[in-house]
Amino acid sequence: MFALAIKDIGASLGSIINATSPLFGLIIAIAIGDESPRWQRILGSALGITGVVALVGIDSPTNATGHLPAILLGLGATISYGIASNYTRRYVRNAPALGMATYSQTFATIMMIPLLWYNPVSAPVTLNAVLAVIALGALSTGLAYLLFFRLVVDVGPAASLAVTFLIPLGAMTWGALFLAETITITMIIGCILVFIGTLLTVYQPAIRLAPLEH
Repeated sequence: MFALAIKDIGASLGSIINATSPLFGLIIAIAIGDESPRWQRILGSALGITGVVALVGIDSPTNATGHLPAILLGLGATISYGIASNYTRRYVRNAPALGMATYSQTFATIMMIPLLWYNPVSAPVTLNAVLAVIALGALSTGLAYLLFFRLVVDVGPAASLAVTFLIPLGAMTWGALFLAETITITMIIGCILVFIGTLLTVYQPAIRLAPLEH
C-alpha cells in the first residue's frame, strides 16, 4: 500500500503519513488494553508528527486534497504497522528476532509475486536496480527488522514505531552531506520537535518498588 501511495503523493507527504505509525500503534494498544493512555506518549506522538511536517513540508496544496486514494493507501499501511506490531508483542514473545525478520520478509515477497501479473516490469533490469533492491530490502529493511522485532517485545509498539519520526531527519542529513541541500531554520525547529517527540514516546516511567515488610 505504501509503495503504491508514494508514487502518487511524493516523498514529503509520504514521510508525514509514515510518521503517524507510532500514533496508530499507540491507539490500537490502548484499544486492546495493552497500553495505558499516558499523556507522555500521546504528546510525544503529536510532537513527532508536527516535527516531521516542519522537516519535510508539503510540496504543494494539491498533495493534501487531490490525491485522496493515495493518502488513504498510505494511512492503511501505517495502520497495518500498528496492527502488526501489537500482534507481535501480544502473541510472538518467544520467537527470535532473526526468525521473525526472515519469515516476515520472505512471506511478504511471496505475497507480492502474483502482483507482477498486474504490474509487470516495464524497464530493463540493470545491475544498479538489482543492487538498489538488495540495499533497500536486505540492509535498510532486513537488518532494521532484527532490531525492530526485538524492540516491539521489549518496549511496545508505540515506542518501537517512533523510529519513523527519525526517517526524515536522516534524509535531511544525507541530503545536506551528499547533495549539498540547504538546511533551514524551520527544519532545525522540526528536528528539535522530532527529538522531543521521540523521547516522550519511548519514555518508560520508573517502576517504584514497595518497601519490604519486616
